Amino acid sequence: MVTEVNSRGLTKVGYCAFGNCRSLKSFYVPATLAQIDEHAFDGSNNVSFSVSSSNTVYKQEDGKLVRK
Repeated sequence: MVTEVNSRGLTKVGYCAFGNCRSLKSFYVPATLAQIDEHAFDGSNNVSFSVSSSNTVYKQEDGKLVRK
């Protein structure tokens, strides 16, 4: 059961990587993360995102992860 992911240094999250991972509670988007493929978090409804202020691609807006 995955509840948290250490994503430091990660550059990409692949297609359906965390699909239906309902136990995932938090995901940190590091400055290095430049690509999140479609459906990467589909079905992972309880996940909350925190984004590095140095990330140039993604930001958190109204509790959701969005592209800048």
